[in-house]
Amino acid sequence: MALFRALESSLPEGRRLFYDPYAVHLLPRPGRLLARAARFPPLGAAIRGTLDRLWPGARSAGVARTRTIDEAVLGALLEGADQVVLLGSGFDARAHRLRELRLAKVFELDRQGTLAAKRARLNASGLPLSDRVVWVEADLARRPVLEALGRQGFDATRPAVFVWEGVTNNLDPASVHLTLRALASCRAGSVVIFT
Repeated sequence: MALFRALESSLPEGRRLFYDPYAVHLLPRPGRLLARAARFPPLGAAIRGTLDRLWPGARSAGVARTRTIDEAVLGALLEGADQVVLLGSGFDARAHRLRELRLAKVFELDRQGTLAAKRARLNASGLPLSDRVVWVEADLARRPVLEALGRQGFDATRPAVFVWEGVTNNLDPASVHLTLRALASCRAGSVVIFT
């Protein structure tokens, strides 16, 4: 997904669905080189075309999904949510690239190794980072989500928006059910966005 976001961000302003300057920095070196090459229109078209032939629909669906989720998150903030939880945040830079999220408390929840790699790459990027992000180390398959969040200051009595993008397919049904039941116990008006 970080590669797809970086490729979308390499398009001219009038043609892209969103801009994510962080995505290229979250990629391993070969991905960074590919994303930087995509800034040149003929190379970018060839790279996107090759990816689309190898994995039909994956890039375009991922890009559309990113834009759709961004809009849903912003809508939830307008409706009164003041906490954003990125469940299985992976290498998503939504907390830093969406300015509106800088007014909310954002919890990035993922496994320790993923968060450590992400933080190192973000810190090395030289780009401005949100100071409203709380890093929550947890494995959704092993630890109840609200317990992990509560230890880091999440308030289940306040409205929240939960983003669970591209994670449920990596969990067993019992873990998905347990997490959804926990989220259902949060304050009325909270929103869950998941794929």
